[in-house]
Amino acid sequence: MTAMTQDVYYVSGSTAILAEDMGKALLAQFQDIRFREEKIPFIHTPEDARKALDHIVQQSEGKQPLVF
Repeated sequence: MTAMTQDVYYVSGSTAILAEDMGKALLAQFQDIRFREEKIPFIHTPEDARKALDHIVQQSEGKQPLVF
């Protein structure tokens, strides 16, 4: 059986380390799912947020990603 793959994004106004640590702690509960993870740090302006959202939507190819 092929493992399910889920996209995960850690978005932060700083380095995204805290968001990543929190997310990894939660994701550890789901051992049967493979996660494709990406950090998007230093989101400071609405324009940065729009660019991050556009990137997430494009990379997720219509799937529903998890965003921390």
